Amino acid sequence: MSNRTIVALATGKINCAIHIIRVSGDQVYEIVSKICSKKIKKIGYTIERNTIVENKKIIDNVILVKYVTPKSFTGEDLIEINCHGGIFLANKIISLLIKNGCSLALCGEFSKIAFLNNKININQATAINNLIEANSDKAILIANNGISEKTRNILNQIKDEMFMIIGQIEVNIDYPEYDDVPKLTNKEIVDLLKKIQERLNEIISVSKIGLKYLQGINICILGKPNVGKSTLMNLLTNNERAIVSNIAGTTRDIIETKITIDGVNINLFDTAGIRKNPDNTIEEIGIKKALELLKDIDLILLLFDGSSQLDNDDFETINLVKTAKKQYINIINKADLKTVKNNLENPIYISAANKQITNLIEKIKSFLPNLQIDDNSILLQSTHLVSLIEKIVNNIQEIIRFIENKTTIDIVMQLFQQTYLDFLKVCSCEEDYDFINELFSKFCLGK
Repeated sequence: MSNRTIVALATGKINCAIHIIRVSGDQVYEIVSKICSKKIKKIGYTIERNTIVENKKIIDNVILVKYVTPKSFTGEDLIEINCHGGIFLANKIISLLIKNGCSLALCGEFSKIAFLNNKININQATAINNLIEANSDKAILIANNGISEKTRNILNQIKDEMFMIIGQIEVNIDYPEYDDVPKLTNKEIVDLLKKIQERLNEIISVSKIGLKYLQGINICILGKPNVGKSTLMNLLTNNERAIVSNIAGTTRDIIETKITIDGVNINLFDTAGIRKNPDNTIEEIGIKKALELLKDIDLILLLFDGSSQLDNDDFETINLVKTAKKQYINIINKADLKTVKNNLENPIYISAANKQITNLIEKIKSFLPNLQIDDNSILLQSTHLVSLIEKIVNNIQEIIRFIENKTTIDIVMQLFQQTYLDFLKVCSCEEDYDFINELFSKFCLGK
């Protein structure tokens, strides 16, 4: 339990119809009663009307939504004050609560308390933040999958399976005379571990796709100077984000913006034109930045001028893309001015100047992830958790190799126990407080 009673505005800091002020902690009922015209009855899952007063003067008529420990989001006594939606009014009520014993909540502190009180695990906590940040139907679906108790229960089930295997092995070693405990052969242990490994690999695979929806697909537009990259960027974003001119090398720095196609978030980058002999140092730096960006790109829109033959700068760009080993789409711009046929693999013809890019958008869609979620899907909500599961899978593979090579059981068990402790972190049964503090600091104040 937290040793302080915290308060924060749970709604946006704007004037609106209703604001919600969240208060949580051991002294909630006592403190809120101090600023109300009548004492609040401590009964959970109930709503009551009351009046906020200061020096016997009415501040606001409010609705109180009441929870009693442990049956609340935080696991503590909790009251949500629904007041009228003036931001000045809401801040005044918060000030009164602070004067009477509350502390202003830190970013993410409500969710952090819920986590520490075992009301949610790390995956659920991250999913809550993902739900707040969601900007598509698919992102909402993914976040709610992470919040669900079913996902939490399945992770706990895998944890329990690992625990039972470790327990049986240790009992078989330490108490071989116990007939009541079935003895596991090496083959049976390997078979059980392979089943766990298979399930975890499936979780990793689905989660990585889900994270693409949440974090966005990185797409960049690449090509030599003056082929229409900035014009294409502006068309895709439906906004004049990039400066367009006939002067080669106008774009010197990377320009980033966000768009959504078919419910998938896309981080779109416009880059400096690639050529062997830049005009000046600034352009050279812009090209260097463009090349550094490629390592984090999922799809490259490789743009060419349809009014002329491929030249050395085009071939330079093509070689860079092939060296980077990234997915790409060959795009011939200025199709309306086409006088020659460029020898490119499966090119898409567009006219950015005439706003003819529908076929390109359809082609981009074919590269987007297709996530199918059912009742058995488990989606980890952060790259941190995915990386941790990948480490666990690698350790399980090493354990299997040890067993098959008849390695000393002490070495096997040491790695197995460490792997189990790592899985406890996934299930939030063992806390890494540095990571926890970093995670919740990214949440909004009222969460």
